[in-house]
Amino acid sequence: LGQRRADSVASYLTARGVPSSIISTRSRGELDPVAPNTLPNGKDNPAGRALNRRVVITVTAMEHVISQ
Repeated sequence: LGQRRADSVASYLTARGVPSSIISTRSRGELDPVAPNTLPNGKDNPAGRALNRRVVITVTAMEHVISQ
C-alpha cells in the first residue's frame, strides 16, 4: 500500500511536468513509522495509523532541473 501511495504521487508530479527521470519512490511505512500503530494495551491506534499514511518528498539535485 505504501509503494502504491508513493507511485501515485510520482504520477501526479509527472502529469504536472516533473521529469520522471528525476523521481524515485520507495516505501518505508513499516520501517519508519512516525507514530505507533498500536496502543500500549495492544489495541489498534487509528490516530497513529493516520499519521503513518504519508508521503515524504525530498528534493535533491535542483541544479539539474534548473539547467534544463
